Amino acid sequence: MKKHVASRFSFTVGIAILSLVMGLSYFPLQYDHYIFGAYSNPAGPTVASSAVSSSTGNTNDSSSSSALDAKEISGVYRWVDPSTGSENPELNLKANTNNTIQIQNPTDAEHELIIESQGNEVATSGDISPGSSGQLSIRPNSTSALEYHCEYHPETMKGTISVTS
Repeated sequence: MKKHVASRFSFTVGIAILSLVMGLSYFPLQYDHYIFGAYSNPAGPTVASSAVSSSTGNTNDSSSSSALDAKEISGVYRWVDPSTGSENPELNLKANTNNTIQIQNPTDAEHELIIESQGNEVATSGDISPGSSGQLSIRPNSTSALEYHCEYHPETMKGTISVTS
């Protein structure tokens, strides 16, 4: 009887510790904020925009906007700048500024834009269903080089991001 109670207790304590560790490692630093000052909205409101790079003149509430379209080219998916047509373009973000990337997905496949810093995910658009749109928001707090890719097509839908002051 004692052995049965002890093993049950050990199992319960083990599950509690595992739950605590998993919860702490996944807990964001602040609501809707992640490491490196980035934030994301996985639900991503469906906003369509063809703005490539614009910013407001108000320095207290500065923001910048970019756009990417998912496109199938000769059977291969790529990110495309809708204004220039360039494939997997370098994106330019501003440090300490709310940067929004508008994403269009006119293809028949699901896509998800992921931004990473040194192999660590710092922002995501969430899944963008075929024929819909979404957005990713990020506020880098320092100048750096970042990378982006599609969760489902990481080898062909990828590029670099330059963060400047």
